[in-house]
Amino acid sequence: MGDPAGIGPEIVLKFIKCGIGGYIIVGSLEVLAYYNEKLKVLDNISDNLTVCKTEEELREKLKSGESRILLDLGPVENLQPGKDIKESGEAAFSYVCKAVELTESGFTNAITTAPISKKALNMAGHHYNGHTELLADLTGTKRAYMMLYSDKLIVTHVTTHIALAEVSKRVTKEEIKEAFLLTLAFLKKLKSEPKIAIACIDPHCGEEGVIGTCDKNKTFEASRELRNAGYEALGPFPSDTVFLRCLRKEFDAVIAMYHDQGHIPLKLVGFDEGINVTLGLPILRTSVDHGTAYDIVEKGVAKEKNLLEAFKLAKKLTS
Repeated sequence: MGDPAGIGPEIVLKFIKCGIGGYIIVGSLEVLAYYNEKLKVLDNISDNLTVCKTEEELREKLKSGESRILLDLGPVENLQPGKDIKESGEAAFSYVCKAVELTESGFTNAITTAPISKKALNMAGHHYNGHTELLADLTGTKRAYMMLYSDKLIVTHVTTHIALAEVSKRVTKEEIKEAFLLTLAFLKKLKSEPKIAIACIDPHCGEEGVIGTCDKNKTFEASRELRNAGYEALGPFPSDTVFLRCLRKEFDAVIAMYHDQGHIPLKLVGFDEGINVTLGLPILRTSVDHGTAYDIVEKGVAKEKNLLEAFKLAKKLTS
């Protein structure tokens, strides 16, 4: 359900109203009821969802064929819509933990997440920079990678939620190769021979060392080693042209080196369409590609399209 103080509950309510089935919402009935009373999305929550309090009850409802279920983890104390508080951070953390537990134990095939607040998460004592890092820790994954997926552009990021000053230190040729191979494995589920380009770190790929040596030692080396291993690793290419070429369908995906390098082009061409997919986990996770949007909480203007598309992609990949 995401952070209870953000737009997660609203977009979940609007998702429910779409009428599709095949899901278990992990969250709070009281929180959903609060926002539904404010926003009048559903006539009655109980007419649209089967509510369970325990996993035993959940198991029985699934056996009986129920396909639109809320696993209610209880109320959120001191709920303050539109604000970062530790109680909301703790609730969001508990929803993610339970969703992972349900997926690992076979209740579900995948996880689709609504947005959480990194600040609230840390206020609650859970020191992660985002969902990706949290999910990696919960599943015992050494390294997970963020992919942004849309019909227009697909981008996998070698680094994500770190300061720009840290990028050149944190990007390694091994991580570039791992991001490439995970992207290749993912795309092969959708296309037989995907073409993947690698973006450079520095302007003009470092101008053969004149601007910098990061690309010479990292992106060029990673590309060369991938090709030597038999993979069609294209590039590296300057980031000011590689995304345009991908939009023109020369490539199926781009490996970006850092957060904004990959996020900016995708959000420019498909802000409401981008889906976050976490690569490298033992479970499938898709997500919205937007934040908690505290500034529009309780205004009734949050859109559920991104959540719906993330859910549909998870269904497609697990069917």
